[in-house]
Amino acid sequence: MELKAIEEALWFVAQQGWNADGGGFHTAMVRYLGEALAVDYVIVDQLGDEPGTAETVAVYSKGEIVPNFRYSLAGTPCENILDRGLCCFASKVREMFPDDALLVQMNVDSYIGIPLWDSGGKVLGLIAAMDSRSMEDRTGIALKLLQIMATRAAAELERERTRIDLERHYARQLRLEQQIQEARKLESLGRLAGGIAHDFNNILGAMMGFGRFVVEDLPANHPSRKYAERIVSAGQRGKDLVDRILVFARQQETTKTLFCLADLIKDIYPMLEVAIPSSIQIMTKFDPRRVTVEADRFQLGQVLMNLCLNSRDAMEGLPGLIIVVEGVMDARDAALARAAGAINKPHSEHECDDLHVEHECHDLHVEDAGKAGAATTWTEDDGTFRLVVGTYDNTRSYAFLAVQDHGTGIDQSVLSKIFDPFFTTKEIGKGTGLGLSVVHGAIMDHGGLIAVRSKPNCETEFRIVLPIADNAEQQPVSTPTYAPSFARTKPSGKVLLVDDDFDTGEMLSFLLRRSGWDVSHHLDSVTAFMEFQASPDDWSVVVTDQVMPGLRGQDLIAKIREIRMLPCILCTGYDPPISQEEAARLGIIAILSKPLFSDELIVIIEQALCATSPVTT
Repeated sequence: MELKAIEEALWFVAQQGWNADGGGFHTAMVRYLGEALAVDYVIVDQLGDEPGTAETVAVYSKGEIVPNFRYSLAGTPCENILDRGLCCFASKVREMFPDDALLVQMNVDSYIGIPLWDSGGKVLGLIAAMDSRSMEDRTGIALKLLQIMATRAAAELERERTRIDLERHYARQLRLEQQIQEARKLESLGRLAGGIAHDFNNILGAMMGFGRFVVEDLPANHPSRKYAERIVSAGQRGKDLVDRILVFARQQETTKTLFCLADLIKDIYPMLEVAIPSSIQIMTKFDPRRVTVEADRFQLGQVLMNLCLNSRDAMEGLPGLIIVVEGVMDARDAALARAAGAINKPHSEHECDDLHVEHECHDLHVEDAGKAGAATTWTEDDGTFRLVVGTYDNTRSYAFLAVQDHGTGIDQSVLSKIFDPFFTTKEIGKGTGLGLSVVHGAIMDHGGLIAVRSKPNCETEFRIVLPIADNAEQQPVSTPTYAPSFARTKPSGKVLLVDDDFDTGEMLSFLLRRSGWDVSHHLDSVTAFMEFQASPDDWSVVVTDQVMPGLRGQDLIAKIREIRMLPCILCTGYDPPISQEEAARLGIIAILSKPLFSDELIVIIEQALCATSPVTT
């Protein structure tokens, strides 16, 4: 009888090798062993990703194949298999392992199992047969049949693991290729934004300059003066919008400065009004204290903008409210406690009524919150989902910048993925999945943390938490003014003005002439240089755009100064920056950002004629 059973087992392994994949083989194998050995249970396990855990690959339970489940190895006979190899308890196994709840629930009296090794000699998992009766009369045949099955079962486990590893590798490769494509797309968009901004700045500069002339020429009580003032004001708002767009398009290293969060919100607010429909109200709440952080202002502005746009999308086109709040964190806040390491212990054992019942086992996987980028998620008693990611030092005080909305909320299954690059729940074409990953990257670079609170169909809050600056009592650097620190003198002399945009050049010509300067405006650098070359001593100062046909502005300045060491001012839009060292080498007295405005340009020209080093605005 024993010989026949062995022959049938060998035939089964050979036959199944031709007509079953890994999953099919394991399922067929546990059924075969259960019937051949007349036992209640047969399982094939593989080791889990977490140490000390295992998950079943196939389960035979009293004549049926039942769903797989995960369990802890501690205190079970399976743990002995991994430590000692072959494990045989022909009877009274429950008495030997009193802490194994599954053995009690299954009413198991006997247990025989052997480990499964991969081709490198590493334990992959195990096969075990269990019965509610003693197996003392079946121990020999059970061991032989399990050993016959073990090699093929291990090979199938290893093959499946290799397949999964390859799929993950190809998935990572695909994601990397997608990221490269998105990066190239964003780079192209950045260049496009720069080109558009350059032209748009010329339009704004001309509009605002001519509008300013109208304001200055009309009497204060003239009915048309207020319209001209509105034109100048609208142009200023357009300039602010272009500046912020260029901030987001610009590729630059992190530069940390001291600033107040309230000031940042006020700076970004005009852009939010443009980007968010009027059906959604934007409310701001400021702390009475001036909460100061040391951070990259441009990056934090981008973070705030992305969070507000995310809230806008959560409204799904319906009227609603977005609230932007700043202040000081309460040291007792739950997010800070979690980030500091006060994490509830996750459940590792599962109560299983019977192997005939489907097992729905949900492990709470908690990573080390002290490590930058690691995330902790939990659910509060009222059903609110929480997530915190980042670092926290309980010896410091923290400020926060929060964006709240009453949109659709975030589902628990999505919460842990929201910061993954290119992850999005939006339809194709309606989102890149980059907004929140940019937020995550920026805050992790700053050594801060992000706390998310959401309740589906109720509300969501994203809270950015950053250390309060150690020297927070210092006031942020204020925006420079252009008031001269010297006695004004009546302008006299001739300005060589070079700008390839006709309206901009004409506006600046009128501006300089109104201030007393004699001006010669050229649309290209070549003809401008020819006029200068004809009479080098006639000129007092050169004002030139940077990007033009023929010679660039800096190249024109270099050629002019080969002939005469003349004060030169360079005007730039969205162009590669020129360093102070390069400007000094070229003899550039000042570098001005377009569009140019009356007070700024006139004062800078007068300052530049007296300056000994470049001035950048």
